[in-house]
Amino acid sequence: MRSAPAWSLLIVATLVGCNNPPSSPSSNNIPEANNSVGIPDSNSSASSNNSETTANNQAGTTSGTNNPSRIHQLNTLSKITLKTPGGDLHLWVMDDEEKRREGMMFLENREVKDNEGMIFVFDKVQELKGNYAFWMHNTILPLDIDYISKDKKVINVGKGKPFSDDPVKPEGDYLYVIEVKQGLSSKFGLTAGSKVNIPTNLVGKP
Repeated sequence: MRSAPAWSLLIVATLVGCNNPPSSPSSNNIPEANNSVGIPDSNSSASSNNSETTANNQAGTTSGTNNPSRIHQLNTLSKITLKTPGGDLHLWVMDDEEKRREGMMFLENREVKDNEGMIFVFDKVQELKGNYAFWMHNTILPLDIDYISKDKKVINVGKGKPFSDDPVKPEGDYLYVIEVKQGLSSKFGLTAGSKVNIPTNLVGKP
């Protein structure tokens, strides 16, 4: 989940907004993030070189039950599917600040399949000088946090530790972040320098 500036951290749910840090990615002054907590910013990419990407407006449904700790239930989120060397990767779309702040907070292993994750889409490039990052606040699952540049190349893959408020830092300016279960990024071709065919119509909101 994406983290919010340290001074504005209240509590929050993973990448959900609410003026709280998200579970994986974090932004300004480190705090935040999807599938993790909320101090640093995280976004992972999911498709690799020459992989095709198809976007769906399907709602993500993994389990039929709601998670009482979450603001955004998985079955209410839009999903895209990326074609990768390791098979189809299905990603819930976190495209506004509230969703990005909650990220993957509170999700349990049974709720997320090995070929599922989240993609965080920002409305503008998150610059390294801005001290943006993702963290694992309130995030149960260990995650790979894949930072992706504006030109859709993987910058680096960070490792998010469950419930850690330490920022998982990017190594360059990023526009997207993909989060998947830890250790699975390489399976889907998400390695430093690889190209991710993110749909051009996938645009972030403030």
